[in-house]
Amino acid sequence: MSIALEIQRIRKEFPILHQKVRGSSLVYLDNAATTQKPQAVIASISAYYEQYNSNVHRGAHYLANLATDAMEKSRDTVQHFIGASHREEIIFTQGTTDGINLVAHAWAMTQLKSGDEILVALSEHHANIVPWQQVCKKTGAILKVIPLNQDGTWVSDWKLHVNGSTKLVSVGWVSNATGVVHPVQEMITHAHSLGAKVLIDAAQAVTHFPLQVAQLNCDWLVFSGHKLFGPTGIGVLFGKKEILEVMEVYRTGGEMIKKVSFEGTTFQEAPLKFEAGTPHIQGIIGLGEAIRWFTNMGWELIHRIEQAQIEWMKGVTSAVQEVQWIGESERKTALYSFWSPQFHHADLGELLDQQGVAIRTGHHCTQPLWEAWKMSGTARASFALYNNEEDVVQLQKSLVKSIQLLIG
Repeated sequence: MSIALEIQRIRKEFPILHQKVRGSSLVYLDNAATTQKPQAVIASISAYYEQYNSNVHRGAHYLANLATDAMEKSRDTVQHFIGASHREEIIFTQGTTDGINLVAHAWAMTQLKSGDEILVALSEHHANIVPWQQVCKKTGAILKVIPLNQDGTWVSDWKLHVNGSTKLVSVGWVSNATGVVHPVQEMITHAHSLGAKVLIDAAQAVTHFPLQVAQLNCDWLVFSGHKLFGPTGIGVLFGKKEILEVMEVYRTGGEMIKKVSFEGTTFQEAPLKFEAGTPHIQGIIGLGEAIRWFTNMGWELIHRIEQAQIEWMKGVTSAVQEVQWIGESERKTALYSFWSPQFHHADLGELLDQQGVAIRTGHHCTQPLWEAWKMSGTARASFALYNNEEDVVQLQKSLVKSIQLLIG
């Protein structure tokens, strides 16, 4: 089947795409912020509320057992999806941000000391900067930064930024600001050789590559469900079993305890140790369904679609010369940031919206990057499986029209 027909088939599964926005067909190109949800995911969440809504794990009745089984099936689904060795290594969080904060509080706050170094890259999302700044304030550790080349890649001597004082490297696999793919496998191997642990932010990578954490050999990996055609408010933290065992509890309350008395409390083992309170049950069920839906696409088709989108966008980037395209690296995903000193990116985004084209404008939670590059932010178009060539054609037409209106 041709790529056009494959995408047409996929689009039919997304109810939200079949609508008009301000009189024009919706062109949704804000997928790096959040992806739309297929009918299968929507139905799975509705089914939970309509058929077996109940709290999980300790209920002694039929509905509680159904809900528990569905939730734990999702844990198994995540385990297989990312290639984890043990289901106990899968912790459900509120999202990528929550997962990073869990590691910061449950491991870094207790394991790091004054003079230890934490390494991030200039392109990191704020959620992979601010938690480590807080750790440094509390422990005396030092935050170090890998600089970038102008194409958004790490500088060629990035290995020199890892040394004997480096105790943690926390880097994004794919930049949400530029779409550039970073060499995380090489980073993991190099950092481990010097005794550092590595956390991979896979929020932007999860729909582009098989994660396979055992093969990567990362110590932690985090991602969000809503970037993966799943619900908001749910995410995953993978952690190696032996590391989770030594991590302190982060939140306390119900579900994560074995025994409570006024003399003291004993806690469950991972993953329940880190899942205090009633979980986001419907979100976990929806995430499991999203992963099953996505996996059924097959990586061969997923890669074919993205390569087609990248090819289509080459025509746009070459035709629209009034803007500067950011992160034009050979290793990138179908994400395109662009800007012009002649007009504000927010004005461009507003004009595109008037024509039914949804993009993101602003600093994309990467203010240090734009400050270093002396920009206030960019416009950003990002693609998912359901974006077809017609979307790209409409983006180009709308860009040309909008830019003409802005610069006269």
